[in-house]
Amino acid sequence: MSLKKFLAESAPGTLSEIGFYTPLATQVFGALLGYPRAQRVINKSGKHGIPDIRLNSKEDNSEWAVVEAKIEDRAIRDERERAKIWRDQILEHGYIGPETYYVVLCAPRTFYVCDLEGQLLEALHIEPDHLVDPRSGDQYPLTDAVFRERMHSISYAASLERRQFEAFRAGKLKSGHIPLTAGTLDQLQTVFSSAIERLRPYCRSHFRQLRGEYEQAKSQVAKVDRRLDIIGSVDVKIRQKLLYQRLTIRAKHRLAFQLFEDDYNRFKLDQTYAGTQLEDHFEDIFCTNTAYVALSLFGDN
Repeated sequence: MSLKKFLAESAPGTLSEIGFYTPLATQVFGALLGYPRAQRVINKSGKHGIPDIRLNSKEDNSEWAVVEAKIEDRAIRDERERAKIWRDQILEHGYIGPETYYVVLCAPRTFYVCDLEGQLLEALHIEPDHLVDPRSGDQYPLTDAVFRERMHSISYAASLERRQFEAFRAGKLKSGHIPLTAGTLDQLQTVFSSAIERLRPYCRSHFRQLRGEYEQAKSQVAKVDRRLDIIGSVDVKIRQKLLYQRLTIRAKHRLAFQLFEDDYNRFKLDQTYAGTQLEDHFEDIFCTNTAYVALSLFGDN
């Protein structure tokens, strides 16, 4: 049982706070809640200003939950001490990032899941022979299955439920808004750069899809043009039919024709003046610029 391993590896008085991070990340967030090693990032250096453990979402690798761990359970269970941790560490050190959806406060026998205002969403104490919800007093068997059920909201599987995205779209995700100040510029740059890196592969994929569409449609138009050349002006009805067919093809694939017969050609000409020569470079710059434009339009909305 992973829970029993965790209890054995985190017995009171046997670990430092930093030493506590490893069994917490491995047995609780790894074995019990499903996070792969790469998705649970431990602050092994103990450096101030960085959450003890960061949990990345399965959906998009965003840092959707941050963990503050204490070696003494009373530091989490006592309301005053917990409020001090929230004020002096979570808020003062800027643990809540633009992607954060949950804050987890924990100790060897205590697990509290909080929203971004510090309100308790889930609480669980580990007693010698059972689990207990300190808010209601309800007791549960001391098993892996029950622990997983009670802590499901912060599990790796739950990160696929897209709650953070729904909250963001509804304007309820506090950390989705970053005030522009001298202290938040680095954070804003990180978010902006991350958004561009995620948008660019999508833009490139769509660009290549449109290129394939254009090449196929251009081939269809070329066939129509060859038939027009063959019949000349002899058969007016057939010629009108072919002309209509060519217009239909171009209308159906209007975006692809506009992109590759107008926009992209003018873009390449501009880039040639700037010294760009290779087609791969043209495509990379064009897709990057498209990502910037898409992000700016999203910001305007």
